[in-house]
Amino acid sequence: MLQASPIWDKSSPIILVINRQGKCLLITSNLEQSTNPVQTNLSTLFSQKTLEKIQNLTTKILEEQTPQPLVISQQSDFYFSYLFPLSLASVLLIAQPLQSLSIDSTQKAINIFPIPMLLYKASNFQIKAVNQVAIDHYGYSEAKFLGMKFSDLHPYQNIPYPLQDVSQLTRGEWQHYRQDGKLISLEVIAYPLNLRTEKLVLLAAQDITAKYTQTALEKKQDADVKSLFPPFGILCFDQNWNYTLAVGEVLNQLTPMTMTERGEAITGKSFSELFSPELKMILQSIQSNILRGHYQTQWFQYSQYTYYIQGYPLINQNKEIKGGLLMLQNLTQNKKLEALINHHAFRDPATHLPNKTWLLEQIRHQIKVDGEFGVAVILVNLERYSVVKYGFGPEIAEKLISAVAKRLKQTLPINCDFARVGDSTIAAIILKISQQAEVEKLAQLIHCQLSLPLNIAGQELFCPVSVGVSIYDQNSETGHFLNEPRALLHAADTAMNAARGEGKLSCVVFHPYLHHSAVTRVQLETELRRALRLKQLHVFYQPTVSIANGKLVGFEALVRWQHPEKGLVSPNQFMPLAEELGLIGFIDWWVLAEACEKLAAWQQMIPEGEFLSMNVNLSENMINQVGVLERLEQIINRTGIAPRSLKLEVTEGIILEGETATLGILKQLQQMGVLLSIDDFGTGYSSLQRLHQLPINTLKVDRSFTKRMLKAPEIMQIVKTIISLAHNLNMDVIAEGIETERHWETLQELGCEYGQGFLFGKALPETAIQELIVTHQTDLIIK
Repeated sequence: MLQASPIWDKSSPIILVINRQGKCLLITSNLEQSTNPVQTNLSTLFSQKTLEKIQNLTTKILEEQTPQPLVISQQSDFYFSYLFPLSLASVLLIAQPLQSLSIDSTQKAINIFPIPMLLYKASNFQIKAVNQVAIDHYGYSEAKFLGMKFSDLHPYQNIPYPLQDVSQLTRGEWQHYRQDGKLISLEVIAYPLNLRTEKLVLLAAQDITAKYTQTALEKKQDADVKSLFPPFGILCFDQNWNYTLAVGEVLNQLTPMTMTERGEAITGKSFSELFSPELKMILQSIQSNILRGHYQTQWFQYSQYTYYIQGYPLINQNKEIKGGLLMLQNLTQNKKLEALINHHAFRDPATHLPNKTWLLEQIRHQIKVDGEFGVAVILVNLERYSVVKYGFGPEIAEKLISAVAKRLKQTLPINCDFARVGDSTIAAIILKISQQAEVEKLAQLIHCQLSLPLNIAGQELFCPVSVGVSIYDQNSETGHFLNEPRALLHAADTAMNAARGEGKLSCVVFHPYLHHSAVTRVQLETELRRALRLKQLHVFYQPTVSIANGKLVGFEALVRWQHPEKGLVSPNQFMPLAEELGLIGFIDWWVLAEACEKLAAWQQMIPEGEFLSMNVNLSENMINQVGVLERLEQIINRTGIAPRSLKLEVTEGIILEGETATLGILKQLQQMGVLLSIDDFGTGYSSLQRLHQLPINTLKVDRSFTKRMLKAPEIMQIVKTIISLAHNLNMDVIAEGIETERHWETLQELGCEYGQGFLFGKALPETAIQELIVTHQTDLIIK
């Protein structure tokens, strides 16, 4: 509580400038007295309890640089105060005495404060008094306010309860309606008043709407934003226009005096003695209106800065204007902050390249302005970005993006803008281009320039790319649906993904069929997952026969998808997709287990049926799995088949270019008794130099050789060489694609051991294979 002291004038506002050490300058606004600032200690003015409140608030204000309200009471008298940051080391306290007098005196008292304040009757919410700041902020006239109830300001379901029984200081966050219908958020402080016989509530409100409407970027940079707001500058002047107080760092920019010089020389000085002619004109108008009793707010430019000024008349108990208070704030940094926000909204933070948001706006503008001449979007994806990022670190990867953008800028036409639209993707907009041939020529140029090494932080990096292009031409077949920015960008992205699938140095220009293909792929992915869940995948079995006599000797297990609407779906359609989705491992092991179970059952159907074998694909995914040998051994033991009844097929690429660990797995499989064969031998990476070192039992002649060997002598020679090579290495041979008797006879003459093809039977479901075995159970001669 305030101590009894002759310096307190309960009819006038009290102004204190307080520093961190608890020292203060005391100035009263009773300007009829010529009082110099008084250096004093806070402990001589306040009770210990009130002193602690002020010290805590002072610390908070100096740290956060935000004003705070405070109610100071002494028995039936109390002071409603507000503390403002003046600098990093001092605060300003303005305390207005509110006594048990009248509503009129309270009306005048609250006019000093720079925030909306109103007084309402506790029993019926009737507004009894309101200050000028509230009138300006809410938009209601004073007469309108005095005809309203406090509850009229609230949304229907947002009225705080109870409002009638405010018995002590109350704080909270509420919402009010302004006159224009806008809903604003407020941080309020309410305090009970007993003015004669009436119970009233004094309410002070701080608009915090901006707190709830900040963008995610502003929230993220909240600390930076706070640091951009400088302290206030405070000027107090009397009715003769002479200043009695001038504090705050903002004033350093407005007057050549330092803060110390102002403190020593301010008393009795007018604005004409302190400020430049330009600033005098601004302050003259503002101060003149304040001395007429008007609350003032104004923006003004001075030097290179932007300022916001608020002015309040100082009125004594006799309703006389005794001076004014000016609060100035330098908001130049707000403009810089606005520019900073725009920068982050439209720029990539790592490379400072324009971002996707900027790109879409540019596309929209260019289609509108130059659409009739053609607009192209080129997407360039850096295929090695992830390798660089995880190998050399994200900083090098970001420098790679910047270097590629710089090289593209040097390569592409001058009428071209760039943006980063993804981690590894740069986009370019090219104007006045509508011909596919022009774009393809530019794509070749991009590939050529980016095939040259880039020097990034001492590292020489190569950057292969995939290029996707979409073209807006209002006269083309795609013009009607590529006339929107997102559609044009999405089309380029679709083309880029198609280019990635085609391999290195590829460029794809968007065509509607690519969209259809992408949609079909997504649908196929969904349907494949459903097929696994509903067990729509089945294993079919193609017979393998002895070329010598046409006797059934085994089968090859082939997976088929029995789609409920599309029928049988080729493995070529869904197996690559399954590999991309990480489903291939599940499918491969399921096929292997299913095939071994069926082989065991069929071997039991015929006497001495152990000679029947089963060929199953062994994928690279299976080989690289941990525990592959143990898992395979479990399947063999569970089904009871002999290991040599199982023939695992691997591709040339796996077996001839495999790592040491891969070859080690294959050798261990052979040691288990499992037979291994190379599928489609001669079509891929054949290395005759290494073949004799590999754990292989069988070579499989691809169907393309079998079908053409009778018409092309060079193909016939290849088939002869494969069979001869296999025999020299103690391997046997299976020929695929046998469709005619002539194929069969030729392979017999060449000494091929086994064959498959439509001549002997296509791939069949298990029920058909069982019927085949039963039908030919005696000799198993199926041809």
